[in-house]
Amino acid sequence: MAMRSALYSMIAMALLSGCVPSELSTTKEGSGSAKVSAKAGQETGLAGFYKVNGDCSGRNPGSLKVVTEPAHGTVRIQRFTGNPTYASGHFLAKCNSHKVPQLGLFYKPAPGFVGSDRVVVAAKAAGSDVYGYVTFHIEVAN
Repeated sequence: MAMRSALYSMIAMALLSGCVPSELSTTKEGSGSAKVSAKAGQETGLAGFYKVNGDCSGRNPGSLKVVTEPAHGTVRIQRFTGNPTYASGHFLAKCNSHKVPQLGLFYKPAPGFVGSDRVVVAAKAAGSDVYGYVTFHIEVAN
């Protein structure tokens, strides 16, 4: 379930950039997208969301809502505790060895499915009323 720091950074930028009304059925300004590879029949982590303080303590990672379900699989959201993955040189990279609260987004293709799928989620930082939208373009291969 290794997830790349670049994906986290891109998603965080998308989540913090948009002004979105309470209607969650349409992608609005402030949207982002990510391409993810998945293996047929296996669950794949699409993204992990976390907030870390300067002292390496964790904060509430916010909330996620699925706006568009995948056509060829299922998606689930789960809270868990794990290590952040800041890139070397990032001022919070020192915190990568500390466990913090996280919110994970996971995708599992339908049995036998190979091809392209898509999931759209709306994410909101704790204490905010602004949603950012992220579209995940998923390529499922054997």
